[in-house]
Amino acid sequence: MAERFANKVILISRAARGQGADEARRFVAEGARVVLGDVLVEESEALAAELGAHASSIALDVTSPETWDHAVRTATERIGGLDVLVNNAGIVLGTPIIGGDVDDYLRVIMVNQVGVYLGMRAAAPAMIERGGGSIVNISSISAGEGHRGPVQTSYPRWRRGRERRKPDLRARRRGCISHKTDRHPQP
Repeated sequence: MAERFANKVILISRAARGQGADEARRFVAEGARVVLGDVLVEESEALAAELGAHASSIALDVTSPETWDHAVRTATERIGGLDVLVNNAGIVLGTPIIGGDVDDYLRVIMVNQVGVYLGMRAAAPAMIERGGGSIVNISSISAGEGHRGPVQTSYPRWRRGRERRKPDLRARRRGCISHKTDRHPQP
C-alpha cells in the first residue's frame, strides 16, 4: 500500500474503537503517526499497543478545552507537529421533545458540536506553525433527515450543526487549513 501519509501526524478523537479505530489502522498502514484521543483510555492504549511505534494514546474528553490543548501539545511535543485533525467523536441519545431530559440534549450538543469547535480551535495554531494542515469533521447522512415520532430529536440537529461548523476563515487566510472535509460514513 502506498504511504500517502508518510511522516504526517494525525490526531483522531474517539479513536479507541469502531470507526475511529478503523481510521487509525488505515492511517498507520499508510505511513502516518497517530495520536489516539478518547475517554476510553484502556481501549485506546490497547489499540496503540496493537499499532506499535506509530501510535500513542491520550485521554481526551472532547468537551474540555484543557484536554484538547493537552492532546495537541502531546502531538507537537512528542511527535513534532500536527498535520491532520479527525473530529470523529459523537454520541446519540434519544431525546424526545415531550418529557425529554434537557441534560441529555445538552450532552449531545456538547460532545457533537462544541467538541468539534474545541478540537478545531486547539489544532489550528499547531497547524499554522507546521505550515498548514487538514481538518476532517465526521458527520452523518442522517443530518438532513427528519425522524418520525418524539425520539432522536437531538440527532439531526447536532449533525446539521456539525456540518455547518467550518474552520474560521481567518485561519484559512493564515495558511492553516488547506481544506475542510465533512465525511458521511455509509452503513
